[in-house]
Amino acid sequence: MNGAFIALCLTFSLIPYVLPVVMPTWRWLGWTIIMIGALLSALWIQDWVTRSHPGHGGGDAFGLLIAALLTVGFLSGVSIRAVTLALESSGLYRVLISVAGLPLTIATIVIVGAPHIW
Repeated sequence: MNGAFIALCLTFSLIPYVLPVVMPTWRWLGWTIIMIGALLSALWIQDWVTRSHPGHGGGDAFGLLIAALLTVGFLSGVSIRAVTLALESSGLYRVLISVAGLPLTIATIVIVGAPHIW
């Protein structure tokens, strides 16, 4: 893993991560989960339908990587925001957890996936 790959991961995961993190209440977070979750579900269902057709050629690994990065960024943002809403009494931890959430998620995925690359 080089720096360019990690920069790519952060680039495509940052906006879907930030969207749920900036939601002020549980209701806003719930509606964000419903709306963006529906878009991501439609993306993955369309990918599944396309791949299930016979004769579908390969070569779309980069698009699959981007879709996976969008999904991981959004899911980590939702989980981090749920934790920060649960810990709402302390303001410093919210900022610290929100800033460190996405890099920790990507680092965990890289560390868990590294043995499969070798």
